[in-house]
Amino acid sequence: MREHAWTCADEDAAGSYAVEVPAGDAGDTYPLTPTQEAMLAHGRRLPGFYVQQFVCTLREPLDLARFRGAWERLAARHAALRTSFHLDAFPEPLQEVHPRVELPWTVHDWRGLPGEAAKEAMRDFLRDDRATPFRADHPPLARFAVLRMPGGV
Repeated sequence: MREHAWTCADEDAAGSYAVEVPAGDAGDTYPLTPTQEAMLAHGRRLPGFYVQQFVCTLREPLDLARFRGAWERLAARHAALRTSFHLDAFPEPLQEVHPRVELPWTVHDWRGLPGEAAKEAMRDFLRDDRATPFRADHPPLARFAVLRMPGGV
């Protein structure tokens, strides 16, 4: 059980509350910055607005295990990649930095498809992926996909 306290301009409204956290999963919690709060509220009204997809073509062979490992090390090193946001569960919105997260990976191998069919599969995947919402209260707020295409990755 972790104790959180908050203060308000109205001293009668100040208080504290306890949060049940699974053993081994306790992270540090902080109030949201005004910018974070505005972005999350805006994102609720316009789902997908702040979602960015980065697509690149690799012409050289990809060592998927090493690529994944590099991203795992980045997540372990940078708290922003392990942060979740809790807007309604507590008296004030909080962000929690988790000690560790599991990065979600998807791999599709379309190298056996004709060129146009592979491009269409990629367009469909990117469209569907963009339409899949993130849950702000479940880190990480990122997901990874490797699309193996004819002539590159």
